Amino acid sequence: MSHPPLRRLVMALACLLLLAGLAACGTRDGASADPAAAAGPPVAGGILRAVTEGDPRLDPHLGTLGTDHYVLYPLYDRLVEFNPEDLTAVPGLASKWEYTTPSTLVLTLNQGVTFHDGTPFDAEAVKFNIERAKNEEKSSVKADLKSIDSVEVVDASTVQLNLNRPDTALPLVFSDRAGMMVSPTAVQNGTNLDDNPVGTGPFQFVSRVPGESLEYERYPAYWRPGPHLDGIKITLLDDSRTATNALVSGQQDFIMQLDVADKARVDSSDAARVVVGPSLAVARCTFRFEKGPFSDVRIREAVNYGIDRDAINKVNTQGLGEPANAAVPSSHWAYPGAAAQVYTHDVAKAKQLVTEAGYPNGLTIQTVVVTSQDDRSMVEAMQAQLAEAGITLNVTVLDAAEAQPAFRERGEFDMFCIGWSGRPDPYQTYAALYPSASPYVVDFAEPAELQADLAETVAVSDLDQRKAAFAKLQDLVTRQNALDFHVIFRPTVQAMSNKVGGYEQNIYGKPIINNVWLAK
Repeated sequence: MSHPPLRRLVMALACLLLLAGLAACGTRDGASADPAAAAGPPVAGGILRAVTEGDPRLDPHLGTLGTDHYVLYPLYDRLVEFNPEDLTAVPGLASKWEYTTPSTLVLTLNQGVTFHDGTPFDAEAVKFNIERAKNEEKSSVKADLKSIDSVEVVDASTVQLNLNRPDTALPLVFSDRAGMMVSPTAVQNGTNLDDNPVGTGPFQFVSRVPGESLEYERYPAYWRPGPHLDGIKITLLDDSRTATNALVSGQQDFIMQLDVADKARVDSSDAARVVVGPSLAVARCTFRFEKGPFSDVRIREAVNYGIDRDAINKVNTQGLGEPANAAVPSSHWAYPGAAAQVYTHDVAKAKQLVTEAGYPNGLTIQTVVVTSQDDRSMVEAMQAQLAEAGITLNVTVLDAAEAQPAFRERGEFDMFCIGWSGRPDPYQTYAALYPSASPYVVDFAEPAELQADLAETVAVSDLDQRKAAFAKLQDLVTRQNALDFHVIFRPTVQAMSNKVGGYEQNIYGKPIINNVWLAK
């Protein structure tokens, strides 16, 4: 269980989100507002045919793409899970948790759980996983676990985390990648989890064709009731239009993230439906800070002034999203208010900054964007808007598997435009987007105050105090240093056959298909 201040925090978060209307979702006229009800009562059996984009990594501690989660959830249970409506922490593999002191977190584990290779899930397995996620050189979640000094096995079902500072974000950290448990036996035997993932989830891995497909089957020794399905076949396809055509023609059952531009095609179908809701996912661009034009803060400010976020939102999301000026949306409890209200659309200001930075005749920014139609159309709108300020975006389109190493490892391009999917606790988002040690940040000497300001956001559990700390942090990264280039918060949009039942959307925006079923 969480301690009383943390309970107050999550309850306040729930109230704020509900008041903001985040639980609402939209459907086409005549369609059921409840996606679970569309297919009637639960049915056992069948293979769900789902479509997602990219070529995901199946090792949860090493991947970086937010879309990886879509295919990780069926394979890996998490220590802590979250309520889909409000992101409050609920039991997962850990049946309860308690801060026995501000710097001691004790987890009590469910018993009788096994990994897909038969390895028992116990306190030793949790210790192994946390230490791997914290210490593995290529871990993408080590920043989330910096507060953990050591992990102690109290007994087979009890783990004690000794912290070097208070960290009220940890329960929700464990509802994300860092809480996805992998088989210690598989790792110690040298298994490459990207090729042969082994978790405790409701489905176990069958096969993978890189860049094409994944196949899972029901894990017969799963510790919870279910799942309903016999298996899942996932097609990897970056073209939303092709995926949409496959859905409405009955060749696919579920699209993990539908481009808004293709919503009308599904809306007009009698065989499929769309579910729309809010999410933490933000469309943004990452700068290369230490060389090229963005080494000058004035150019970073110029691009922020040069775009019209309201116009992009209306065109790019059909108004279903929200203009973004901070790392969390305005309805979120941690939204920093005035600290986020820095960059309005001001072409004259953008031109002035470009000239002051030494580019009186304008400049060209080498930009890479992923193949998602939503991201491409956003960058196209930015191209037209920034041209008015004398900024030319020279755009290259690559799939995410190519764009990531090109920008982050090979030093190509000045700017990388790809969505950020958010994290259950806002600390995780700020800790990933700004510190120089993060795998999401390149060529960057972080502001001296950053680490201290970041630590303040998890030093307390009182909601108002945390919000004030996030406002201070946002001022540092936005007004003082212009490290942000957020554009719009996207809605979460899933499309599915009317045969699919049991799907429950979550405001994290990452679909969890573990408990769906297929009507006969």
